[in-house]
Amino acid sequence: MAKFLKIENLLGLILLVLGIFVIILAGPAMVSSYALIPGNAPLREVGYGKGVDQEGLDAITRSRTRALVWAPDPRVTSDLALAKVLESEQLGSGGTDQKKALLYEAEALLRQSLALKPADPYAWARLGYVQFLLEGPTKEVARALKLSFLTGPHEPPQLVFLRLKLALATLDYFALEDISLIRHQIRFAWKRQKQQTAYLAAAFQMEAFFLNAIETTDPGGRETFLNFIKRVKLPKG
Repeated sequence: MAKFLKIENLLGLILLVLGIFVIILAGPAMVSSYALIPGNAPLREVGYGKGVDQEGLDAITRSRTRALVWAPDPRVTSDLALAKVLESEQLGSGGTDQKKALLYEAEALLRQSLALKPADPYAWARLGYVQFLLEGPTKEVARALKLSFLTGPHEPPQLVFLRLKLALATLDYFALEDISLIRHQIRFAWKRQKQQTAYLAAAFQMEAFFLNAIETTDPGGRETFLNFIKRVKLPKG
């Protein structure tokens, strides 16, 4: 009986040690998740395409910075980079040096994020956007967009149209064999939001390029596309 109790006590002690060990391992991740909460709501607003005020932007930045102290996370790092980009955009036409500093910081954060998770279409698209803001259209922007297309060809409309805008602005830097990736995005965008796709084609004066891509999978889409084009009213200048 005494021997049985000793074994039972030993098993209990082992389980207690294992439980403490699990808590120690999970602790940083739990604290990190908790630290994210204040910035989650404003970040969702950004995801919906809505603007965010300075208070919301500060909440995103603080929460992501605190969370990363406890545990490295590629998505959190990418979201912190996004906050830096948004902060640079809020500076408007002034503060050129400060804007560049924020964008370079965002670029470094995105590279950290991609080192942890290379197959992240959002991080690649954000990196391409940051590089475009810093240098304009370049081979590096085209490469980032290509990798975003390859790692996530079917993403939500907001990312799809951001990538398309950047790709069209950087079209001359895409290798000929990679143009098919852009055509695929056009077809996918057309399935999701036809009017916005037509507007984008008109904005870049690339109606023929878009129509050629669309007709390969939607032969009857010509009339619909041209009707949308007729109704497009682009801002002057």
